[in-house]
Amino acid sequence: MAKLKKTNAMRILDRNKVAYKAYDRRELDKEELQKELVVEHGIQIYKTLVTISSKKNICVCVIPLDETLDLKKVAKATGEKKVDMLPQKELLETTGYIKKGCSPIGMKKLYPTLIAEQAMEASAIIVSGGAIGLSVEVPVKDLMKVVNAQAADVVVEE
Repeated sequence: MAKLKKTNAMRILDRNKVAYKAYDRRELDKEELQKELVVEHGIQIYKTLVTISSKKNICVCVIPLDETLDLKKVAKATGEKKVDMLPQKELLETTGYIKKGCSPIGMKKLYPTLIAEQAMEASAIIVSGGAIGLSVEVPVKDLMKVVNAQAADVVVEE
């Protein structure tokens, strides 16, 4: 595999002396990645979603890839009356990232960040590395420190 070009997210992890593993997902299909990481190593893949409140406050949410964000729970956790998903057309301007390449690490500002509470049971999780097809495996505690996150119940109950 060719050497990966460092993203802003990776440089921030380096600067904070956080050990991480980078994965170029463009070389693995979703099933291969799921089998290699989730099944063989027990590491869960998480997605980064961005919400905006009725008061225009931004909140970043990091939840398991196969889960759905509960906007009412996000509102409650952030003390807002109502939150919606940030419109996709505003994602780049707000965060500095594009859809499918949005990382909780290295956004334009350090927004309030909520990580799904089930992540607290894991030693590490995989999040976007800040580019489409690039992921980083990061210890949960280190990720929480770098993005100043809080654990919260923010996913839809099944």
